[in-house]
Amino acid sequence: MTKAYLSVVEDGASVRGAAGKYGIPEATLRDRVRGYVNPEVVKSGIPPLLNQEEELHLVEHLKVMAASGYGYSRAEVVDMASTYAVALGKRDEDHHLTLMWFYNFMKRWPELKVCKPRERIYNVDEKELNQNHSPPSIATSLEPATTPSAVVSGKGSTVTVIGCGHQIPQYYVFPGKRMRPQLLKECTPGSAGTVTESGWSNTEVYRYYLQHHFAKFVQGRDSKKKILILYGGHMSHISLPLIDWAKEHTILLFILPAHTSHVLQPLDVGCFDPFERIYNNECHQFMRSNACTGIDRYSVCDLACRAYGKALSPDNLRSSFRKSGIYPFEPLAVDKSAFIPAKVLKKAALRT
Repeated sequence: MTKAYLSVVEDGASVRGAAGKYGIPEATLRDRVRGYVNPEVVKSGIPPLLNQEEELHLVEHLKVMAASGYGYSRAEVVDMASTYAVALGKRDEDHHLTLMWFYNFMKRWPELKVCKPRERIYNVDEKELNQNHSPPSIATSLEPATTPSAVVSGKGSTVTVIGCGHQIPQYYVFPGKRMRPQLLKECTPGSAGTVTESGWSNTEVYRYYLQHHFAKFVQGRDSKKKILILYGGHMSHISLPLIDWAKEHTILLFILPAHTSHVLQPLDVGCFDPFERIYNNECHQFMRSNACTGIDRYSVCDLACRAYGKALSPDNLRSSFRKSGIYPFEPLAVDKSAFIPAKVLKKAALRT
């Protein structure tokens, strides 16, 4: 390899001719000549366990996977190279490679680098919370007469929580005409909120949430790198001022197709169901100690924050993005049968 490299660089031989003359892969020599591999790194001493063609195969795999959104850690690269060496008969399973091999490998291939992963994909979604919660199931006797009654609050209004994982604090929309600080007294630090007559979000609330709340807490802001926000296509989420603002701040707003949130919206796929169950359980425990006062809009935030932190954990969020096929990107993660129209609707459409 060294002789072939010198014949090209110093003597002006062609890459194809030098590769044929010295019996080495043309692609490997071409990468060496282009500077993808530093020839001085492997000057002397113990030669690498894997030859340059085998290492090039590993390098190409790492680059393809990183471009696909799935990067390997140091330990994973070492494990993968060890398995590869065992398959080639150059190592046995009891003698894995070490991190020293990894560092030398990185020196031999300066086109690779170690960096922190940047997952700049966010999912924004809303969840309605009712003061009149659904009590959890209980253990009791088989006799119907012995089944106790659940203590719940009377009919109450709806509070909406806008969530975006654990990095962005919750944003609450309370029913009313005036925002009171007491509504957020027991919330997670950084949580904020507003009021509407119905307790539901609208165009102005959603725009304020993204421009002032989301933008305040989102990490890794860089004018040269874009942020992707996934959300449902409700009309209150779409407005020209919001789209213009997103363009100015290198933010991509991606509206998920209609009627697909149950399989494509990560928060719906794996977080909001456990969030609702935990919230109802927190309400149940609260009512055991506060049966006389009940759950009002001043206690909803405290109960919701407890449930939110447990349900929207980093593990649950990663699992939800993976299950929906968004990150790492996997088009086959969602079965096509999930998009088949319901039989009743299909028959009705045929009749019309």
